[in-house]
Amino acid sequence: MIHASRPAVCRDFFCGWLVGPNLASEWRPLVCKMVLFFDKSGTRLAVHVDPQHPGAWRREPYYGELKRWSREAIAAQQQIVVFIRRRAIAVLPDRDVDLGDLDPGDHIRVGLQHTPRGPLYSAVKIAEGDVAPEHVGKWVTSKIAK
Repeated sequence: MIHASRPAVCRDFFCGWLVGPNLASEWRPLVCKMVLFFDKSGTRLAVHVDPQHPGAWRREPYYGELKRWSREAIAAQQQIVVFIRRRAIAVLPDRDVDLGDLDPGDHIRVGLQHTPRGPLYSAVKIAEGDVAPEHVGKWVTSKIAK
């Protein structure tokens, strides 16, 4: 049986579609062309898109769900980030922010500021050496695994 002979990293990995209690069959990776999983810290839902289908995440019902999840994620101090190879796109409730290619050790910060005109969402990429300790925790910050 091939599953027993897989490397530990593969045996220990569970796609969001398998563990997500409310994900319908259209979220099956072979159907949607994406793999969903939370990073180790639990602060980021990573949506890894099949590079052969880079626009898959923008199709419905996926895009609408990602937007809904992003509203919930910000409230829970989490983030939704789409990855197409090394390119990262933060999904915010009001827009998407293309962060460009990320290197291992880079951080992604997603923030919310309340203004008189309503909520202002932001997302930035921060190089590993540029993260000041006093800023960690003020925004939802998560590191790209090495």
